[in-house]
Amino acid sequence: MNCVDLISRIVEVCPSFVAQVEEHYADNGELLCHILIADLGRLVAGYFTGKTNIIVGPPTERELRAILAVLDSALIDADENAQNAIAASFVEHIWIEPYFAELEPMLGPNLSAEVVRQRNWRP
Repeated sequence: MNCVDLISRIVEVCPSFVAQVEEHYADNGELLCHILIADLGRLVAGYFTGKTNIIVGPPTERELRAILAVLDSALIDADENAQNAIAASFVEHIWIEPYFAELEPMLGPNLSAEVVRQRNWRP
């Protein structure tokens, strides 16, 4: 699975995200995976905060869980570029967000392992 496939799967489970994807293509002329995954992070945050800072409103709980499941499996099934976008633009520093205590139990094993890996990283 590449970044295009990943975003397609996200739109399948959260159809409202297509508006953000369309705006992204209009603004950039191409898929910039890290930027769109960061937007997805703001969408997920919106579930907990009520705000997304993007053109899409917060997801439902069902959509949130489905998004997290897609990201979790993509950390294993996706190509290196998509995995890197998830790790760097979605997971990185998510544990410092005020809503992380609520989000953490919803993370699958691969996302949880990536959080642990990043938290334990030392230069």
